[in-house]
Amino acid sequence: MLDTGSDVSIAGEEVGERLGWRITTHRIKQVNVANNEPMCVIGAAYVDLNVGGRVVESEILITPDINSLILGINWLRQQGRFQWDFEKGQIRFGKEKWIELRQETNSIR
Repeated sequence: MLDTGSDVSIAGEEVGERLGWRITTHRIKQVNVANNEPMCVIGAAYVDLNVGGRVVESEILITPDINSLILGINWLRQQGRFQWDFEKGQIRFGKEKWIELRQETNSIR
């Protein structure tokens, strides 16, 4: 999920385990969610994500408190210039091909 309201990229511990990510210690031990409640961070994974056919090196914080992957504003900034076409439901990084956005689902692929 792309979340411009999230300062960090974060995934559930279950997601990391399912995808075989190696979780390492991280200096951040807690983040605050939208309602200012704390969320525990148990570490980070440094992974290559395939986004629209290109590989993107990414730092993903890991928490036991959610069961999804959230790519925050920090991740979007690392991608450089991008266009978001809300009407057509697509996003494009630089001059690359448009990537169709999908509604959030409960499944992890």
